[in-house]
Amino acid sequence: AHWLAARAPGKRVAIVHDRTAYARVIAERAAQALKDAAVELATVFPIVAGKHSYAETIARIGDMHADALFFAGYPDEAAVMLAGLAAAGQTVPVLGSDALATEEFALVAAKSKLSVQVLLPADPMPLPHGEDVFGARARGALEVWMQAVAALGSANGEAVAAKVRDPMAVLDTPSLGKLAFDPAGDLAADPFVTASARAGVWLVDRRP
Repeated sequence: AHWLAARAPGKRVAIVHDRTAYARVIAERAAQALKDAAVELATVFPIVAGKHSYAETIARIGDMHADALFFAGYPDEAAVMLAGLAAAGQTVPVLGSDALATEEFALVAAKSKLSVQVLLPADPMPLPHGEDVFGARARGALEVWMQAVAALGSANGEAVAAKVRDPMAVLDTPSLGKLAFDPAGDLAADPFVTASARAGVWLVDRRP
C-alpha cells in the first residue's frame, strides 16, 4: 500500500487478482490498506486464470487512468497482463505479489516496457563479512540469544524470550546489524521489500 500510494498522485490504483483464495485475500487487504491511506479510488478487477488475453480488463484500467497497478496472482496471468498493457500503450507501474518472484517471470519483467517490481520477504540480510546468507542468519540468531542472556544474567528461556520481545530492546548483532522484535516475537520491520528484475534474478531495491 505504501508503494502504491507513493506512485498514485491522482489516488487511482488498479488492483488485479486471479480469483484464487491466495490472491483474493491479498487484493482485499491491499484495497483496505489503500483506503486507510486515503487512496479511495482503488478499483479491484478480478480476472479468470488461464486466458490468453485480458483486453477488457486492460481497457477498463486505461479508462480509469490508473496511476499504479497491483497484481495479486501467478506468473502466467501476470505475463499476459504485462504484454496486454504494453500493447495498449499503457505505462502504469506494476507491483506484483511474492508469487511472481520466479526466475521465469524475472525474464519477462526485465523485457517489459513497463516498470515492474515484486514483493519479497524482508529477511535480515547479512553484513558484508563474506559468509553466506544462511550462515549469517544462523550466527545472528545465536548473537541475539547471547545478548539477551548477557543483559539478563540468566539463560532462563521464558526470561530470554520476554527480553527479545521487548520493543525497547534493540539488539546490535555483528552478523545482521541492529534487530528489534515485536511483542509476538516477529521481526519489527516491514515484512516485505520490493525487488526489480536483472538478468533473470530479482534484486532487492535500495531504499532512499
